[in-house]
Amino acid sequence: MYAQQAVAFDSRAALMGHKTDSTKETPPTHTAPEVIQLCALKKQVLQNLPTSCVHCKAEMKKEYIVEHSGSIMAYCKTPGACGRSLVLFAGVDFTYPVYAQTCVYTHDTHVTWTPPPAFGKPADAAQPLSAAEIEQAIQQLNVTNFISADPANIYALHGIPNPAHLCDTCGKSPNEHKKCDQNGWYEVRRSVYALPADWPVYNTWTKTWSNV
Repeated sequence: MYAQQAVAFDSRAALMGHKTDSTKETPPTHTAPEVIQLCALKKQVLQNLPTSCVHCKAEMKKEYIVEHSGSIMAYCKTPGACGRSLVLFAGVDFTYPVYAQTCVYTHDTHVTWTPPPAFGKPADAAQPLSAAEIEQAIQQLNVTNFISADPANIYALHGIPNPAHLCDTCGKSPNEHKKCDQNGWYEVRRSVYALPADWPVYNTWTKTWSNV
């Protein structure tokens, strides 16, 4: 089944846009999909709809072929037939993100604790631990002891910043920072690429397409 509908996905992949990573100066860039060629491909599919199921050869009536989320699907609904489906045209996301830049949370912090004698270190003073030592401590002493040594260690345990640690750049807490990429770019909204005027549009009531 997958080999039979691979044509639909391969055709879409060849015409899709591409994304390039951001830099500190520029946001991620998105090239537009080849909408003219995708329009022609969709029309070609609609002009050559199957009349039988590719799996069991049962009759494929036109009402068995519909569009969901931009994908044209053929469903084998003939009584006693296989009941399988086939993707004829793979849907395309014609939206793209618009970005803005924000501060990337940074805080130079060290997890400290007073290791008990069982860990093999002096117990008279708090000592900074490397990431490897933290992992070793958790394995040898268990999570409960690691957190009880300093409740703030729970943040290091889960790999998240301590809300009490303000950003070294802007002075705000980590919770006040937007989720962004490594260069500070985050998605503000999504916009839509313009489609050709003759793009085939599916009518869910009549189960037919315009501009075929």
